[in-house]
Amino acid sequence: MSDPAPPVDPALVEHAVHIARDAGELTLHWFRRAGLAVEHKGDGSPVTEADLAAETFMRAELAAAYPDDAVIGEEHADAEGTSGRTWVIDPIDGTKAFTKSVPLYSNLLALVDEHGPAVGVINLPALGETVWAGRGLGAFHNGDRCRVSDHASLDGAYVCTSEFGYWPPADLAAVHAAPVQFRTWGDAYGYSLVATGRAEAMGCRPDCRHHRRGGWKLHRLHRRGRSQRMASRLRGRVQRPYPRRRAVHLELKAPDAAPSGPDRECPGSR
Repeated sequence: MSDPAPPVDPALVEHAVHIARDAGELTLHWFRRAGLAVEHKGDGSPVTEADLAAETFMRAELAAAYPDDAVIGEEHADAEGTSGRTWVIDPIDGTKAFTKSVPLYSNLLALVDEHGPAVGVINLPALGETVWAGRGLGAFHNGDRCRVSDHASLDGAYVCTSEFGYWPPADLAAVHAAPVQFRTWGDAYGYSLVATGRAEAMGCRPDCRHHRRGGWKLHRLHRRGRSQRMASRLRGRVQRPYPRRRAVHLELKAPDAAPSGPDRECPGSR
């Protein structure tokens, strides 16, 4: 068995949280603004001035603090790095919600290093919520430790999805026939609900990189090792820095034992 990856620097997590939150504050200047201009990219997905401004801001902050790190994002060209670390940005996940003044959009920031996913931040500026995690440090919701649900069966489980259009008909019928509460609490907001125990599972697109070997899946986040891991869900061409999750098909498993070791000071809570 390989050695576990080392914990990430808490200061790095704290800085990532601050960058995501500041980007979120920036997007609020355009949120619910009359006459918001919406353009469409080649794949048909929408993009606004807020998307572009938020990513530009996040890239500038990262370049100033970590000039040797690579950066990939949703709206701008990739920036090469030499450190072996890569920051991944989705400035607004849920742009369609944003353009319709629905407050469930988020700003996503993640860091991947030579050991894998290191930092993940989901910031929901219109809701005043931020969920983040650092490898080996645990997961947090607005500064308080968070954990996945202990609900261990389909009966009464809350299953989320962003939309139904990409569900294979047989899978959709199976979920409808199961004793679950099915909700369209989608995009990264759905993942934040799973990470904080407010929902049990999130349905993912079958074309995401994590699923290419196994077909359509329901996912829940599980505790692994000493930390409860969470990472940003990124769409489009951005590579998704998922932590390892246990994938189950129309079945929910009880989480592993709670993380061992003493509680640590919450990084990013200031």
